[in-house]
Amino acid sequence: ETAEKPTFTAPSGFSSEVTLTFDLTVDNDASAVDGAIVYVGGHPSADAGTDLMIDENSGSHSLDGSGSAPWDVEGINYSWAVSNDPTGEVAATLTNADTATPSFTAPTDVGDTFVVVVFTLTVTNIYGGEDTDQVAVKIYDADCPVADAGPDQYVALGTSPVTLDGSGSNLRGG
Repeated sequence: ETAEKPTFTAPSGFSSEVTLTFDLTVDNDASAVDGAIVYVGGHPSADAGTDLMIDENSGSHSLDGSGSAPWDVEGINYSWAVSNDPTGEVAATLTNADTATPSFTAPTDVGDTFVVVVFTLTVTNIYGGEDTDQVAVKIYDADCPVADAGPDQYVALGTSPVTLDGSGSNLRGG
């Protein structure tokens, strides 16, 4: 098909995941090729949520994997694990790790600056499909200032003005 946004009907009647591969070729006097993969009937998509910034000794916090997609009517199974825990305290407090929204308790002391704890979400389904995603939780010392330059931006050449946003920064204890 020669459309910019072609459509198709996903196949049905399979008892396991089907992978469809599509190639897009764009020609003028030169050509470019790119591929897209569509998983039908079984491949879940993990979404561990957005990265977090919290304070030490700030109690219980929740993670959010509810953006994960089951791509089938049977749903998905969740499994959260701590991939990196420099404090050694967070892994022991992870609860409801088999749900979309587990919780953990912030460590009581992270030293003079901050630590980054990484959680990995693995989602699986009855077809054997599996996907993983990670979320980083930056845990700050209560007196450590926070610098937040804002989100990455994509702008066209010559765009003016381009505004950066450091409003998420604060001096905290300073």
